[in-house]
Amino acid sequence: MTNAGFKALARRLCVGHAHVVPVRWDCEVEVFGRAIQPGALIHADKHGFLVIPGEDEPKLLEAARFMDSNECNTVIAAARAAAGKSHDEILAELELAVGAFGDAARAKFGAHGEF
Repeated sequence: MTNAGFKALARRLCVGHAHVVPVRWDCEVEVFGRAIQPGALIHADKHGFLVIPGEDEPKLLEAARFMDSNECNTVIAAARAAAGKSHDEILAELELAVGAFGDAARAKFGAHGEF
């Protein structure tokens, strides 16, 4: 399905040939036990989904740009500099880069978990 370009969110693998017609609009729905309000901003990928709290939406673009820059300046930079280095050197530099990534994220957003 994904190779054909189709996107789906499912609890498990299933085969279906349904024709679905919405019967109501602008109402709360439940997705895997989670109530979703109309207009909610949702991020979903192969790992699952999350609903962005409304109070966080205005800060989302700035946070995404920061994290992209942070990754480019730490982990990706270390990976790009790996040519010609030994396995141990690469792992040591990547470990330092991951630490620097986490430090920068915690400095920007506070300690909300591990990075």
